Amino acid sequence: MPVNTQGSHTLQFWSVDYNGNVETTNNATFIVDMTPPTTTTNAKAAYNATATVTLTPTDNVGGSGVSYTYWRLDGGGWTYTTATSIPVSAASVGTHNIYFFSVDKAGNTEGQKTVTFVIDKTAPVTTSNAVSSYTGTATVTLTPTDSGGAGLSATYYKLDGGTTTTGTTVVVLAPGIGSAAHTLQFWSTDNAGNVETTKSASFTVNAVPDTTPPTTTSNAASSYATTATVTLTASDGGSGVKATYYKLDGGAQTTGTVITTGVNGSHTLLFWSVDNANNKETTKTATFLVDMLAPTTTSNAVASYAGTATITLSASDNSGGSGVAATYYVLDGGAQQTGTSVGVSPPASGMTTHTVSFWSVDQLGNTETPKSVTFTVSPPAQTATLSFMWEPSDWGEANLHVEDEAGNTIASTYVSGYGSELDWSVTVPSGHKYYMVCDYYYDEASDSDGGGYGNWSDVLTANQNYEWWY
Repeated sequence: MPVNTQGSHTLQFWSVDYNGNVETTNNATFIVDMTPPTTTTNAKAAYNATATVTLTPTDNVGGSGVSYTYWRLDGGGWTYTTATSIPVSAASVGTHNIYFFSVDKAGNTEGQKTVTFVIDKTAPVTTSNAVSSYTGTATVTLTPTDSGGAGLSATYYKLDGGTTTTGTTVVVLAPGIGSAAHTLQFWSTDNAGNVETTKSASFTVNAVPDTTPPTTTSNAASSYATTATVTLTASDGGSGVKATYYKLDGGAQTTGTVITTGVNGSHTLLFWSVDNANNKETTKTATFLVDMLAPTTTSNAVASYAGTATITLSASDNSGGSGVAATYYVLDGGAQQTGTSVGVSPPASGMTTHTVSFWSVDQLGNTETPKSVTFTVSPPAQTATLSFMWEPSDWGEANLHVEDEAGNTIASTYVSGYGSELDWSVTVPSGHKYYMVCDYYYDEASDSDGGGYGNWSDVLTANQNYEWWY
């Protein structure tokens, strides 16, 4: 009866004779185990003293159990044991091999295994290429070697008693000016835990001769509507900035980095810096405008208008200011408008009163206090025409004028030529009479002259054309 299932089994069996007699049941217990045991080790790769390696054999769950473990160290003879924890020790420096396997009670044999380790009692040796003096940045290289066989683990250093750092390259920056003394401590460790005795190297790092001037920038804006504050920022990659200087509008040289001015107008700022090696930067220039004054707006409005009222607004900014950006107005409390011309149409009859509020704003947002003008608008006046008529047969000339009822001259002219070229028309308000005067005339056809006479017109009606042949 074959049994192929691994594990513990119980077999019951009995016999019966021809007369029917039944045997008492028998029991047989057995284990089927076809898997070899497994042996593990706690060996490390390297040791810096006598190495003790423990072998631990285990059989599979439900197996027959470990019978023996066999082992040998390097080229020595085989040793076997039934122990469940087997210490194997080696004391000599160098590389060692332990060969081992186990066999269970069912005769299953584990494949041979090998573990290799090193016993290294010698610390690494680290050297540096540091020299006594450097000009500019110092770069020191640490070179560790390990002769014991365990191999290097790490290299450490401390610069000037500072933090312990891992690495083999040490970079020390040069000072801006002068020189600085430094001490470098360093050591290495190997994989067996051997620690090298700390070594040290001392050296001096000298500043690189600085021939490059500093660089200074300004945050000046192009214009300011309030007091201007300009900040200068200087930087130097060498010896460091010693001082920053400036001149405002050709004034005295001043040391500092913050410039403030509340004076309206255009300004010129000259600035530069000097480093600790006395390298002077080329002078730079920043120009900016300070304008804290609002524009001024005037109007040509008069008290009254007959017909359409056209008002012109004229805006100007202060001398050297940022300039007028826009002019605004409000007519009779209405919507705000942008522009410089305000037109008001006349009423059909009677008279209307109007108020215009106006102001301007400059390019920096300075806003003028609003102003206002009040005026009246009436319908346009009715007019008539006065026509001076003379059409001689030849060339002539004349001096003419018109007077109102109060004797005031309201229009005058000189005419010359032929025919209708000697006529003259004048537009005047209707509802009045006017005195039309010929001050002088000359008639070439008759070779005669005269003057000093006139004619009163009628009281003129609207659109009337009154002719006088003078």
